[in-house]
Amino acid sequence: MLIMLSFRGSIFNIETAQSGFEQGVCEYDYLEVRDGDKGYKPLIGRFCGTRHPPRLTSTGRYMWLVFHTDDVIEYQGFQAIYEFVRNPYFKEKNPMDDCVTVISGQVEGLVNTSMISLTFNDLAKSNNSVALDCVWDIRVSPGHQIFFQMETLTLVAENECETNFLELYDGNTHHENVEQFCHSTRTSMKTKTNRLIIRAFGKPSLPTQNMHWPRFQGTFNMFRMGGFYK
Repeated sequence: MLIMLSFRGSIFNIETAQSGFEQGVCEYDYLEVRDGDKGYKPLIGRFCGTRHPPRLTSTGRYMWLVFHTDDVIEYQGFQAIYEFVRNPYFKEKNPMDDCVTVISGQVEGLVNTSMISLTFNDLAKSNNSVALDCVWDIRVSPGHQIFFQMETLTLVAENECETNFLELYDGNTHHENVEQFCHSTRTSMKTKTNRLIIRAFGKPSLPTQNMHWPRFQGTFNMFRMGGFYK
């Protein structure tokens, strides 16, 4: 199944820059649409102004929408209609979309790349077209935040962000919420929300048929402003 998103016959009025160099740029308010289930999936488009976007269609069964707005000028916003349609050109989904580890209800814990299932390791090793792309989704109780301490991070291809990296997202996978690391480091992060998403990405190295896999280990603790849980 695919998702088809249509704006015709509905409201579409989102602030855009009105004058000067930035005229027509979706800088302040915008609707962002991506082809997939996360904020780093391929961008379909970013839209603002009063002109209705064209009909948008995903290549799979997920479509990611984010409406971003500042607190200065308020416009009407947007309405859209979505429908599910059969895919006439069936395309198998990326098997790495299932490489997700959800950790919920814990006060503290350990995360590392050894938690990746051998199924995904073997898949990436045996298929040069598939990059290792795995996610840890850590969620704690509402009203709390997460302190994450990266104890080790080793990258095979240092400073090659197109080849391998580790990303930390606060709350969701929108690009404004990310810190990306393309070099071996030790670092820490305090989230503003009760959710931390860790993404490890590594492409295959064709000359050696080895993976440029990020190797990391870290710990997380749930806390309220003012102190950690013991």
